[in-house]
Amino acid sequence: MKARRFSVMFIGVMVVMLAVVSSKGFSETNLHVMEGKISAVSPEYNTVVVEVPVGQGKLFTVGGPLVPDAVLIKEGERADLEAFSRGDEVTVTWRSVPDGHVIERLVAE
Repeated sequence: MKARRFSVMFIGVMVVMLAVVSSKGFSETNLHVMEGKISAVSPEYNTVVVEVPVGQGKLFTVGGPLVPDAVLIKEGERADLEAFSRGDEVTVTWRSVPDGHVIERLVAE
């Protein structure tokens, strides 16, 4: 009886640990870095849309809100989203979330 209780508890602890490791790993390993042009920027809604060329005239759209601690750099200096405008060539670091994308970093040199 004690062995069974220990086994059940051990399996439960392992499931919880796996869930924690998996969720942390997912949030860190799904970062993507791409280069493209800003097609829309909205400081009011804290969002940006970047069109990334992916070959043969096709574009991949990365758009979404900035994370609260997003890093924004323009011309080598930290900047606010207001400093960015449509047509700026940028490097965007983003990740997938259940309802789309979030922007982690935006750099225009």
